[in-house]
Amino acid sequence: MMNKPYLIREDLCSGCLACVENCPAQALRATREGERVTISHNLARCARCGLCWRNCPEGAILLEDLTEGRWVEAATFKVVLCSRCGGVVASEAQIQKLPEEDRKGEPLCERCRRLVEGERWAQWVRPKEVLR
Repeated sequence: MMNKPYLIREDLCSGCLACVENCPAQALRATREGERVTISHNLARCARCGLCWRNCPEGAILLEDLTEGRWVEAATFKVVLCSRCGGVVASEAQIQKLPEEDRKGEPLCERCRRLVEGERWAQWVRPKEVLR
């Protein structure tokens, strides 16, 4: 079942459309197709005022996800971790978009990449002699 941020319990809804009629933002609409009426919610228009909930005589409207600020999962993806520190380098999809030659070698995060470059540079720099 898809997690919906606005939900009308169909087992309680009597179809009176009080929610649609009392929505000041016009975030609810009722459309009819033959003998079926569908109530739709537009989250971008919703003012989260709760008038639909307050005017529903059946108590069929659930607003918890809207009013309690719940998080709804939008996407899940795999990431590539830094071989040195274990931090996130990029998503696997981002890595796959890189040219083949850039995907070779151990994956390093930006911080560890700079550290490795600094270590390579340190090999070539000799300490200055102290003049006495």
